[in-house]
Amino acid sequence: MKAMNLIGKLAIRTKPICYGRDDFSLEKIKDYSYTTEPIHILKVTDSHIIYNYQRTNQEGIFGCKTYLLDSRWNDNNWIDYEELMRGIKEDSLGEQENAT
Repeated sequence: MKAMNLIGKLAIRTKPICYGRDDFSLEKIKDYSYTTEPIHILKVTDSHIIYNYQRTNQEGIFGCKTYLLDSRWNDNNWIDYEELMRGIKEDSLGEQENAT
């Protein structure tokens, strides 16, 4: 989903972004940021995603400070975090981890 469709919502990435290839190994350089913890998207332009950590587990660490992501992050690899987690209780997440 495009970040533009998630303004005002908690969002999480479904895939990393690729910065290019390593000069020596030729392996893709991937950034998995925002794939495990959601962000609160405030505004999206063609060039930026403006976000903060309000309503997330990270709010206690980062407060309400506003951050920017550049156009590389403005792709179709976002999902509504609350929709993803709907129906899952915090207790059941721990039970699922213990079962594996």
